Order: sequence, then structure tokens, then C-alpha cells
Amino acid sequence: MNVKPFALMLMLSALAACDSGDININPSTSDNSTDNSVTNSNNTTAAPVAEENPCASYVNSGGQTIEGEFDGANCTYSPAFADAGNNITTDITIPELDDGGVHIFQGSLFVGEAHANNSELTAAGIAEGGDGPTLTIEAGATLAWPDNTKFVIINRGSQIFAVGTAEKPITFTATVDAVEGSAGAED
Repeated sequence: MNVKPFALMLMLSALAACDSGDININPSTSDNSTDNSVTNSNNTTAAPVAEENPCASYVNSGGQTIEGEFDGANCTYSPAFADAGNNITTDITIPELDDGGVHIFQGSLFVGEAHANNSELTAAGIAEGGDGPTLTIEAGATLAWPDNTKFVIINRGSQIFAVGTAEKPITFTATVDAVEGSAGAED
């Protein structure tokens, strides 16, 4: 007998006896990766908060806001804020400053316009006292000037409201006393 045909028949019968079976291979994709990224909501950049200026301010006849310069403790007012010939002609309030801050005026504080007679007052729209601008000074406020050539004038027709208390007096003084703390007995 020929061995070759017999071996071939044996292999074919072995293959024919094999079924496709019950083994099904279904490939699946499992993502075992780890997300190591960090989400940090604190990375926002906020706009810087502007420090509020507690100094007195007013709007001039040109519509421009004029205000004192705040240095963190005191308010300084240049002659461009108020001085002789640069009178404040609108209502204004001088607030109390925190931590004993001082309002430092480099020029005189003129409120209202000077009028020589009643006809000038009438022409300016001031029919009676108090029709002009009002200066209000809050209890506890301290106002200081560099020397005795600088002062406060409340012109005819204008008003000043300044009501201090025993606990919060209103003080008008010199910068050598209020700011520098070096006033002597003769100052």
C-alpha cells in the first residue's frame, strides 16, 4: 500500500472531524491609560482692584472731576484743586479719613465767588444767603495748611456745615502739627 495516499486521507479525515468550534475571538479595546493633567481653577488673572480714593472731589464747570491725591493715609490737594482765583463753585464734602488721615491743602480753600454788592449776588443767581455752594466737613476730619498764608474763605452766599463731636472733633491746623508732628509752642 502506498503510504502517501493513506497519510493524505488520514489528514483530510482529521480536518473534516474538526468543527469550527465555539471559540470566538473578539478583539476589544480597553483604555487603561491615566489622565494626569491638572485642572486648576485658581489660574485666573483678575484685574487689579483699584484702591478707592477717599479724598474730597468735585466736578468743575468743564465737566472734569477734580480730586485730592490719596497716598494711603492722607489726602493732598494742590492749588489746582482750590486756591485764590480757583474757587470751588459747587457743593463739596470733606470726609473723615480712616486712621487719623489728614486733608493737606497746598493752597487756600475758597468756596463760592466773591461778590462786592447785592447786584453782583443777584446777577450770580444768589438771591439770599445759602444759594451758593456748600462746604460740608464731616465729624472727625482734620484739615491742614502749610503756613498762615493759606486759609479758608466761605464767600458771601455760600455755606459751611461742620458739626464735630467730642469723640470726633473737626480740626483746622498746620501741616507741621498734623502731619510732621513738630509744632512748637510758638507755632
